[in-house]
Amino acid sequence: MAEREARRMVDVMASGNRPQTAISLLESRIQEAQAQLRNLRGSGPAALVLLSQCDAIDDLYETLQQQGIDVAVAGSRWQVLQENIDAQKRLFVSEVGRKKLRTARETAHPRLEQWWWFLDEIAAAEFRQRLRKAVTIFAIVALLLFGAWYVVHRYEVNRDPRLVARDQHEMAAERALENGKWANAKKEYDQAQLFAPDDSGILLARGVLADRLGHHQEAERLYRQVKTMGKITPANFLWQRGTLFLQTRQLAAGRKDAEALLRSNPQSAEAYFLSAQVHEAAGEYAAASRDYTICSQLANKQGKASLQAIAKVRNAYLLQWHPVAMTTPVGK
Repeated sequence: MAEREARRMVDVMASGNRPQTAISLLESRIQEAQAQLRNLRGSGPAALVLLSQCDAIDDLYETLQQQGIDVAVAGSRWQVLQENIDAQKRLFVSEVGRKKLRTARETAHPRLEQWWWFLDEIAAAEFRQRLRKAVTIFAIVALLLFGAWYVVHRYEVNRDPRLVARDQHEMAAERALENGKWANAKKEYDQAQLFAPDDSGILLARGVLADRLGHHQEAERLYRQVKTMGKITPANFLWQRGTLFLQTRQLAAGRKDAEALLRSNPQSAEAYFLSAQVHEAAGEYAAASRDYTICSQLANKQGKASLQAIAKVRNAYLLQWHPVAMTTPVGK
């Protein structure tokens, strides 16, 4: 409907030899969406209007291009708007609420290229590494299992003051990680470990942060301790550590774990997802797209629907923002 309306308006304006009016309409819609984005905080579910505004802008922009109208300047502003939306995706999801966003998406039936409708899934994919343990990292693959685990876990936390303290320190550590404050994150994880000495996830995070801070001997000691505990498989160890390496901007180390994970199981959808994240972080977008595609195919065969969806969304995101890089052969 929005596309037909856009074509009708452009045809009318073009027939009157007024392409500049069509461009003005496009710029006006972009300005309205920018204003909506500036007032995002505190807007609540009303922020959903931003998604339909983006649909209208996208339809009109494509229609103008097809009419042969020069939209270079407006196109740059449209790209800036999309970058701003991407930068504020977590705030948007927080204001709208995941449930309302999913409901709106199911009603709108957006194309995959309309990536702004998938902000919740994009944010979840980017911050998967924040999950505390292997079971929570993979929990999204089995959402019902995760829900049951979460209810039980929170119930136990509320009963045990030691676990409450552990969670408080872990959350403080995660906030420090998001802000790149590695030393603060390490201190918080050290404190959390005092309340949960057998938590292999915290041990692994401490090891990765020790590496980030240049304390390599301590890191190796902590890695050995995690392996000795035997709570996670060698594959999960590489998956979790590689993800944490990327989160702490240790790209070379993350690449080594991704390569080791692929060697250990070339049919692992998770291994290809980690490899794709490494390539994306390194700006190797064609290779990242290739591995997201393989991940999606393997996840489909293995019945991992959520992982398949996330890989598809990440791949669509790359196609949206790095179309030129997608045409470059891998390895060139």
